[in-house]
Amino acid sequence: MGFFRETVNRILLPTEFILSKYTSTKNGHPPMYIVGAPRSGSTLLMQVMVQYYRLGYISNLSRNFYRVPILGSYLDRFFLADKKVSKFHSNYGNTTGLSEPNEAADYWYSWFVDRHDVHRSVQEITHDSLRTLGKQSRSMSAAQKLPFVHKNLYNSIRIKPLTLADPESLFVVINRDMLKIAASIYMARLKQNPDVNSGWSVPPRNFDDVSGMKLEVQAVHQVYFIYQQILNDLKKYAGNRFIIIRYEDLCHNPGATMRTLGEWVTQHGLQLKPRGIALPQLKVSSSYNIDPQILKQMQIVLHDLNKREGELFGE
Repeated sequence: MGFFRETVNRILLPTEFILSKYTSTKNGHPPMYIVGAPRSGSTLLMQVMVQYYRLGYISNLSRNFYRVPILGSYLDRFFLADKKVSKFHSNYGNTTGLSEPNEAADYWYSWFVDRHDVHRSVQEITHDSLRTLGKQSRSMSAAQKLPFVHKNLYNSIRIKPLTLADPESLFVVINRDMLKIAASIYMARLKQNPDVNSGWSVPPRNFDDVSGMKLEVQAVHQVYFIYQQILNDLKKYAGNRFIIIRYEDLCHNPGATMRTLGEWVTQHGLQLKPRGIALPQLKVSSSYNIDPQILKQMQIVLHDLNKREGELFGE
């Protein structure tokens, strides 16, 4: 399937070139990026946003056109415009249904090419590539005739280059009880990658410092230092162009949370149009679902990090 998709994408490159000339970036909007730690509720936030507002995004259909994303955006506009109704289900960020949002890993790795050292790939992307990325993102928005939102959590460590690509980029930070995020990462590691010498999902900058430690210790460090980098980079490179949304608030009152988001976006020159679809109340797990002794160890690690590095969200 990978070879077939790659072949199709390369055949379509001349069409993409024509569309890039035809689609004016002046009709596009600055991109919005959802950022946060793995297991923080980012997929749910994305699903709620595209359910509540008329937004462009990379779908499970257009993710197949990763080398021709402007064409993919036109396909989404013509074939899925009236079918963007979310089921609010996902499995480790993966969704089902052509109209559901996709993390578009292949698309982002076409820009940040080093899959094995994602922090190095941030340093290696050229200014020319960033300018092209910024224009392309505006063209994708113009193709769908909608403001465009991206959700790929590796963008949480790409904030600097993304702001260089488009200085008007907006960032939506999804935050959740940090211990619950760490507990969820811990359980995911047990299922998918229990090797203490290799990471899982988005790695913190200091992964080498915790490599080999217990999974519960790694999970807390992963959450803490990803958010530390997010907040530091946003304050340094994005100014006031970010908002923090609490997962718990999103679940308890999604409508009010979306209205707050819309008001904030308006302050930055974007108008989000509601779709007029009611949002259901979403469930928030009240338990950590891990061994109490493991949880206690996580609490100690987080307490020590907060004391040494400083509290990030007043937790």
